Amino acid sequence: MQRTAHITLQGKGGCFKSGITTLVAQYLAANSPRVPQCIDTDPVNRTFSRITALGVKGLELLNDHQQIDSRQFDTMIGNILDHDGDTIIDTGAAVFVPLKAYPVESDALGLLVDEGIRPVIHVPLIGGLDFVETANGLSAILDDLPDADVVVWCNPFFGPVEYQGRGIEDSALYRDNSHRFA
Repeated sequence: MQRTAHITLQGKGGCFKSGITTLVAQYLAANSPRVPQCIDTDPVNRTFSRITALGVKGLELLNDHQQIDSRQFDTMIGNILDHDGDTIIDTGAAVFVPLKAYPVESDALGLLVDEGIRPVIHVPLIGGLDFVETANGLSAILDDLPDADVVVWCNPFFGPVEYQGRGIEDSALYRDNSHRFA
């Protein structure tokens, strides 16, 4: 069975990143033969770490200049490679830009793929006024992280997850990247 590295990523705060991460972790914990490894990298709100039954470990990915600390990032990748099961990583809005860019520079996702680990990026889209912002975050992820499959979660809490009456499935973004969506 192929191991996976699930990363919830979105630049918008309050869009249910930690909730998605928790749901994925609970599902994998209940349905996988191996205990999943859970990591919380959110520097502001360690919500995922509060789920003590999952044994979530905190990891400070950002340095004092709000950039990725390469040693910490390498530690995280090493933990993924060394773990014999799936890994689930929660992020925060504060790490979106540097965490999206650093794997490109380091080819970390390519390394995971080469080692037989399937990277999966979970991207929440929210409805209402911030739909376009979250769709732009999805677009940036699709552009910058080509080695990962993408799971889009539509969160209608703030309104319909659509722009001008069209949902994500009716967009050019979806049509042009449909092969990437898991």
